[in-house]
Amino acid sequence: MEVLSDLYPKQFQYLKNVCLNSNQPNSIIISGSDYNLIRKIALNYAELLTSPNKYQDIDSILNVLNGENIDISPYIHIVKKIFLEDKKRFKKKIYRDDISLIHSTFKTKEDNFNNRVCIIDSLDDLAVDATNSLLKIIEEPNISTYFILLSHKKDNILPTIKSRSHCINFDRYNFNIFKKIFKNEYGDMHGDDLINYLYKLSKGSMEFTNKFISSNLKDLDDHFKKILVNSNLIKHNTADHYVDFIVRNKFTNEEIINFFNYCQLKINYEIQNNPKVKRETIISMLDSYRYIDYIKNMYSVYNLKLEACLISLFSRLKNV
Repeated sequence: MEVLSDLYPKQFQYLKNVCLNSNQPNSIIISGSDYNLIRKIALNYAELLTSPNKYQDIDSILNVLNGENIDISPYIHIVKKIFLEDKKRFKKKIYRDDISLIHSTFKTKEDNFNNRVCIIDSLDDLAVDATNSLLKIIEEPNISTYFILLSHKKDNILPTIKSRSHCINFDRYNFNIFKKIFKNEYGDMHGDDLINYLYKLSKGSMEFTNKFISSNLKDLDDHFKKILVNSNLIKHNTADHYVDFIVRNKFTNEEIINFFNYCQLKINYEIQNNPKVKRETIISMLDSYRYIDYIKNMYSVYNLKLEACLISLFSRLKNV
């Protein structure tokens, strides 16, 4: 089975050199579209930073970078959107008050000579005031403190943050690697046609591909294609059928968000690969693509009910 260092040799060579170098950058940006991948690498790299005397040779460093991080060191502080229990939703953004907690975590003197690491998960979720606060901290870091900044959209990273950080990007897999990993995970359960399709649909994301299969999205894929191309096929009860599908398959909140991601990826796939799609249909598809961002936000941040989200989505698809 492929290990990460084999899939990303240049990126891991850089991380190895950083870990072996006593003069390490105080801030590093790890970007990539697969959330689980970059989060795993960030946690593993943070483990190396918090225990520099424990891992001093190439083999031990590689083992940690490739490994599954189970226990998070108390010297690693993760900043991410907070879940509001009373409102049953996440905060819309990471705000300045959330960033200010970094000061209280890092302001004390070094404990037992341990480095301290702050992971920002992610830059994409920072409010403007939080970004300004983070910049000030990065510009004047305390001794033995390091920042790992995650980003899923490297082109959106502010130049002011990028200029103060080392950047490393984990691109999606090429087709041959994607197919090899897929075969390792699923054997011969699925044919090459599905593998080729999922590679194009997901743009090489194994994270999305695994969710597509585990959520049985293949069962509605053909129908969703038909209603994208011909909105007249959307009926008054179409949303109900999709709600029933989601309930029947016991989707978690994460899987529901992934369903909306699937809708956007499917729109993108049909525009790029279906020559029968008319120009006016493409325009309406692009409008719906942007509208799904709004729906995802309403569902995940404002706790809008799934039924309302889907009714709104299919109404938009039909009437645009």
